[in-house]
Amino acid sequence: MGACSRPPSVSRDDFVAMNAPIHVTLVGVAADSARAAFTAVRAEVERLEEVLSDYRPGSNVSRINRRETDVLAPETHLLLERAQRVCRESDGAFDVGLRRLKELWGFGGGRTPHVPDSAAVRALIAHRGCDVYTLSPEGHLRWNDAVAELDLGGIAQGFVCERIADLLQARGIHHFLVDVSGDIVTAGRRADGGPWRIGIQDPRRPDSLLATVVLDARAVTTSGDYEQFFEATGVRYHHIFDPATGWPVRGMQSATVVADDPVAADCYAKVVFVLGPDRGLAFLESRPDLRGVLVSESAPGRRSVQWTHDLAPASQAR
Repeated sequence: MGACSRPPSVSRDDFVAMNAPIHVTLVGVAADSARAAFTAVRAEVERLEEVLSDYRPGSNVSRINRRETDVLAPETHLLLERAQRVCRESDGAFDVGLRRLKELWGFGGGRTPHVPDSAAVRALIAHRGCDVYTLSPEGHLRWNDAVAELDLGGIAQGFVCERIADLLQARGIHHFLVDVSGDIVTAGRRADGGPWRIGIQDPRRPDSLLATVVLDARAVTTSGDYEQFFEATGVRYHHIFDPATGWPVRGMQSATVVADDPVAADCYAKVVFVLGPDRGLAFLESRPDLRGVLVSESAPGRRSVQWTHDLAPASQAR
């Protein structure tokens, strides 16, 4: 008599850290091993948050912002080095020195988002750019600007995803999905043996998908104007700023980037969002390591969806 093979077990853990929902799905892992892995993941995320969060007073990043230390934790040094490189590659479209601007707009830290005074915005954008800090090979930071402060939110989530994935693989787990508030890393296969399929949210319909892609790379990140936003006098203001103006980027709804490098997917999703549909798409097409889809709005109700030539949707909303 033949026996039907049972599908692999699926274990899930959902929690909140870094002010973000985190979802970890493991495939084919015994219950005891899954519980131990989830405990290790939570401990590692807590450790990284204690180093990188600009809202935890004792973190390495917070102490650097207050000019209490110039000594960088290894993770801080790694991310600041990477952020500076991306900033220069994108002509300043990616900037981790905008924390004061983010505070001015009221995003994060339990503040109430609002439209600030234009003169205050202009004053703060004088204190941004790729060279507001200098890193030494020995792991020290020198400030080149007396006002700038660091916010690693545009790069840290991809890094946390990567660290979780590395931790799981080190424990012998090779089929999983990690989702840190839209930064996704996968490995192996789903429980049904198929490849991981990732839905791209419709920016204006929270319960609907714009498209679905079969993920044949390691990571995908989507940045959108629907993640943190408020409306005033009929205008949507969100948390992704154009460093050149200090105002939220106009005309873009979302940018999705697929890459083998989770940190690259995270960073460059913000880059192409800031660059806009035409320059953003050209940027992606110029990089063989990146693929993506950009959703923009040229006029109210007139939406455009642009795909890089080598990223085809498995299914797309009509």
